[in-house]
Amino acid sequence: MPGMPVRLVRLVRRRQGLIVAKGNPKGLRAWVDLGRSDVRIANRERGCGSRVLLDEKLAECGVSRTCVAGYGREHPSALSAASLVARGAADVCVGSERVFHQVEGIDFLPLQDEWLDIALSLESPACERVADAVCRLVRTRPFRQEAGRIVGYDASCMGEVVLERR
Repeated sequence: MPGMPVRLVRLVRRRQGLIVAKGNPKGLRAWVDLGRSDVRIANRERGCGSRVLLDEKLAECGVSRTCVAGYGREHPSALSAASLVARGAADVCVGSERVFHQVEGIDFLPLQDEWLDIALSLESPACERVADAVCRLVRTRPFRQEAGRIVGYDASCMGEVVLERR
């Protein structure tokens, strides 16, 4: 939202990493391991958070996407990608800790924490009222407690204003 008045409000923290078969038979430990010729990935669709993270990390490690077996096949959800790993149809996928708790037969290697925030427009008085209402809501104890019950999500900083630009 370049050049627009905005308030960025913290929601939750989650851990992202590699979802591997139980026992991690390929011995994967880092992003660079995804470029190994013996590793098949269950990739997510363009635009989703796990895919953006994967693309950033591959670029940082100097691993070409063309070297990642399975990169071109996209899967519509974290659960479907993790299920492929559990069944042995892929060796790894990128996902959150939450997915690890939802699928049997996999392990999770946490590699990065990420914050999920919400950007609220302050472009008009009406937008500012909506932003204020959202901030009040996410700061309430019941809302924070409910969000904190989601396995793999940390809501301890929920409602903090990360940035406000007018």
